[in-house]
Amino acid sequence: MSKDNKKLPDGWQWVKLVDVCEINPRRPSDIKREDKTPTTFVPMSAVDEKRGIIADAEVKPYIEVKRGYTYFEEGDVLFAKITPCMENGKNAIATNLIDGFGLGTTEFHVIR
Repeated sequence: MSKDNKKLPDGWQWVKLVDVCEINPRRPSDIKREDKTPTTFVPMSAVDEKRGIIADAEVKPYIEVKRGYTYFEEGDVLFAKITPCMENGKNAIATNLIDGFGLGTTEFHVIR
């Protein structure tokens, strides 16, 4: 048995999330992008809570989203800060992002 008497599959072990991934990684400082370039933008409403996907991402000019929003990359997990995120299903894996990255609401934690 393991943590809280819950059995894990063979070969698995309990670890702290911070020990196996990066949480809220910083935005790279060397992004070179024209202000008018189409960029993936993900508001909270774009996350489908039933399927755990980004269902309705928006496309905005980079100038509109380059400051004040959460940066993430292809394959990152977007995890809602709102309570109760585990119950409302507002989390998704970031996929099909223009140029491999996107920006979204500040209500997301990013897990890489």
